[in-house]
Amino acid sequence: EEAASLSLSAFWGAMVLGRLAAGQMADRWGGAAYLFTTCAVTFVLFVLMGGFGGPWAMFLFTFAAGLAMSGMFAIALVFANRALPGMTERTISLLMACGGIG
Repeated sequence: EEAASLSLSAFWGAMVLGRLAAGQMADRWGGAAYLFTTCAVTFVLFVLMGGFGGPWAMFLFTFAAGLAMSGMFAIALVFANRALPGMTERTISLLMACGGIG
């Protein structure tokens, strides 16, 4: 139970730190490139989590996944609203629904 609590703290701490830089990185790279890169990095980290069983490796991968996933939702929302002008409410509703499911 303690390890689970520490893992969640590491994940959300990384999310907070990553959100400080996510917008700047997305502006520099472009929205689509940022989303593709963060999704690919997250996929690789999850695959690596399956191959390593040590607790320190899990904490490291959990922290790294939090950093990688920190800006996905916000940047996807901004990117979708720019790509589909005039559909802001629908876009937000769909992204919130998909986030709730996933």
